[in-house]
Amino acid sequence: MVVILDIDNIREFLSNRICSRKTVIAFVGSPLRNDDRIALLIYYDLLNKLKNNPDNVWFIECEYGLENCLHEIIKKKPEVLIIVDAILSQELKPGEIVLVSWEHVKEKIGLATTHNIPVYITLSLLRKQVDLQEIYLLGIRVENIEIGMDISESVNKGRKKVVDLFLKVITGCGERKILA
Repeated sequence: MVVILDIDNIREFLSNRICSRKTVIAFVGSPLRNDDRIALLIYYDLLNKLKNNPDNVWFIECEYGLENCLHEIIKKKPEVLIIVDAILSQELKPGEIVLVSWEHVKEKIGLATTHNIPVYITLSLLRKQVDLQEIYLLGIRVENIEIGMDISESVNKGRKKVVDLFLKVITGCGERKILA
């Protein structure tokens, strides 16, 4: 069971997985539901800022739900899947970030995305196709998921933290290989 709220601990935890294992990071969101599109914006930010990903890490854009990018994930055959998504939680403030092991999501976190197929069914199908060893949700607590294209200020601050987090982890992976 994993629930991590501190950004430095999240970075360390992800570094230990992303740098050494085949990892897919899936960015899930609805582009037309205000804060629910936050993961998609993070995806675009990272594409613009990262020059080289490690060979074992893939970013995948999943508009409108994880089920819409299953084929891409299966092709990569990851050991670790990290789902970046907007979340609803009474325990967090808008813009706060949490890393949760997938088994813990039902108890603590609600997904803001309106998935066509329940995520648990999608992950069950995925696990039948790929030997996934670990699944995590990196969530940003949203404020407004009504129809629109505006991002709340607090959620946008969370976005910047997540982009910085992934930039440090990914660039750190290259440094680890040089030192090894």
